[in-house]
Amino acid sequence: MKKLITCILFYFILFYFQNSNALALNIKQLETKIDALIPPEINDTTPGLVIGIVQNGKLIFSKGYGLANITYGIPNDPKMVYNIGSVSKQFLGYAFAMLHVQGVLNLDDPVSKYLDNWPEFKYKVTLRHLLSHTSGYREAYTLSILAGRVIGVDRLSR
Repeated sequence: MKKLITCILFYFILFYFQNSNALALNIKQLETKIDALIPPEINDTTPGLVIGIVQNGKLIFSKGYGLANITYGIPNDPKMVYNIGSVSKQFLGYAFAMLHVQGVLNLDDPVSKYLDNWPEFKYKVTLRHLLSHTSGYREAYTLSILAGRVIGVDRLSR
């Protein structure tokens, strides 16, 4: 539930501040408006978030809310380094979809078209496969055979 609240809050802030009039506010007014958007559940005892707003390539606002580490009571700070994990997947997917619509690339092109060192296999792995987290191959066993490595049944059963 907390992740859902954080995601909704993130997208609300993202779209709220796309309005150029909102960005024209001075920093103190901006901070007051953002503080009002942060739910009371995000406090000094709960996991939190960091908000950063960039305008024309310049960071105009950044502030941490809640804790970065509950066990040690470490507060969030704009300079905190996070392991973002899978958060970037939707942005990468959206960027590839935009490039596909613009005709810059085709999602059904083989990866080897864009990566020179990509090995050639019998079946082509496409950008679409990578974006959907599939390989284009039915299983790892098939991939090992295509790579010239035969895996015996004894190794598969371990």
